[in-house]
Amino acid sequence: MLGGVLLALHAWAQDRPLIHGTVTGVLDGDTLRIQLVTGPTVVRLAHIDAPEYRQPGGREARAALHEHVIGQEVALNVFSRDENGWLVAVAYFANENLNGWMVKQGHAWAYRPDADDPDYCVWENGARLLKRGLWAREEWLAPWEWRQGGKGKAIRYTDYREATTASCIAEMQAI
Repeated sequence: MLGGVLLALHAWAQDRPLIHGTVTGVLDGDTLRIQLVTGPTVVRLAHIDAPEYRQPGGREARAALHEHVIGQEVALNVFSRDENGWLVAVAYFANENLNGWMVKQGHAWAYRPDADDPDYCVWENGARLLKRGLWAREEWLAPWEWRQGGKGKAIRYTDYREATTASCIAEMQAI
């Protein structure tokens, strides 16, 4: 049932017109400040979760996104607003899925609680196998667990060393 609802929401969002704006800031590896015609807004990149700024890999994720899109025009496929009132969207830059680009470069995870597109798991697994970005590190701590565990102070985390595309997809479907 949930899978059907997610697919319907995904299809609905894809049918919506794109909103265009200019990237004026990068808050972290999955959050942009965008200047729209209607004014400034903050956009959280859907389906991904980048390491927090103070988490290992967080500064590199922010720097990669900043270098790639600051000052550039992006198109937004908006899905919703989050609890902060920020837009949640897939961003496109130069006809490329920017959210996917962050995952492919190894600067973000497929966000299991939010993602409904298995491509994010494929891209994450590819980056992990190639040891790109955060995957070049010895320890892989999912940002959602890092935040939940008191900013890296929890006793137990999920061991993602044996993660695969299939296990990522299974986690998405289980949530």
